[in-house]
Amino acid sequence: MVYRDLDVHGWPEIDTLTVIDAMHEWASEDGVEVRQETLDKVLAVQTVLVSDLPFLDAYAFEKTVEGLNGRSPMFGYWPTAPMPAEIALAVEVMHKMRPDEEFGISVKRYIREMLGYHGVGTWPDNLVFLAEDACRGFDQTVCHEIHEGKSELAKVQREKLKDIKDYVKERMAA
Repeated sequence: MVYRDLDVHGWPEIDTLTVIDAMHEWASEDGVEVRQETLDKVLAVQTVLVSDLPFLDAYAFEKTVEGLNGRSPMFGYWPTAPMPAEIALAVEVMHKMRPDEEFGISVKRYIREMLGYHGVGTWPDNLVFLAEDACRGFDQTVCHEIHEGKSELAKVQREKLKDIKDYVKERMAA
């Protein structure tokens, strides 16, 4: 596993637990409770910043997707498949944090499988790196109909793609 030195706004090597403790202390002074969703996001962001593993390993990527979407990662088993919009959001956040980092083959395969599992045959803009094998797992005729926009299936795919884009836009604005 590769770790990076974390240097955020001049603070060298911020310890995640120290950040979480500070959040709890600050919140308790104001009579506010830090939600678990917030803590999950902090830990997921920390993982993306200091480790290459979410970019290289499908299991680590999935747990990062869960955290970045405000769900507590359940380690030790594979839960239900993340929704395509959740994957697209995580990829967007990860690329903003580390724009030069590329996803490994295991993560690309995982993303393709999850999109296929949910019946998504076209990729959102931030997942174009999957396009090299865009029709994998789909009947070639169906794939061409989707990309040419000539069928009812193409309409369904456009609606799914719009839902994914709307989710990412909404969550990134929050």
